[in-house]
Amino acid sequence: MRSDAPSYSELMQDHQTAKALGSPQLSSNAMLVLDIAPDIRLLIQSFTFPIDTLGEPADVAYAGGLASHLSGVPKTDFTSSLTILETSGGRMVDLAELLMQYGETDAWAYYGRPNAYTKRFRMIDCAITFDNGIEASADGRSQVATIQGNMRYNYFGQNESLGGGSSQVGLLEKAGNIINQLGKAKNIAKDIRNLTRR
Repeated sequence: MRSDAPSYSELMQDHQTAKALGSPQLSSNAMLVLDIAPDIRLLIQSFTFPIDTLGEPADVAYAGGLASHLSGVPKTDFTSSLTILETSGGRMVDLAELLMQYGETDAWAYYGRPNAYTKRFRMIDCAITFDNGIEASADGRSQVATIQGNMRYNYFGQNESLGGGSSQVGLLEKAGNIINQLGKAKNIAKDIRNLTRR
């Protein structure tokens, strides 16, 4: 039975990363990787991960006075506050400028880190806004610098995050296409058999 305990190589990599990043790595349990900057791992101190849920149910009034409801459609639009840790490299200022140029970007959010995570979420059309700048002071050199912001994004479920993205209608359509192809192959085999008998 496989254990969830990290291997020596993963621990060594964590050690090297922690030395390179300093104290911010210790305060982070999640990472955000934006498509416009795939080499930058944003260390997340606080973030609300999405969850699959339905929207508000709709009231339905039937003839004869029956009152009922229908379940809502899946929720795909999410908003979250965001606290990102700044490292000694000062990458957040560069990233903020990059976001100004692109406006929106897609992203992956990880529980853990990209090469060793328990869950990951694919977020589409992320619009990130920052509340203020990064406060730095000589008195707080040992403190972790953070930047606050908000992010609005679309999330289409874990199946989409894993790369599946097929709806039931799509699966039925694909199955129908396969059955049609098998029928054509069967007809071709029958024609070949008839030709060889002559």
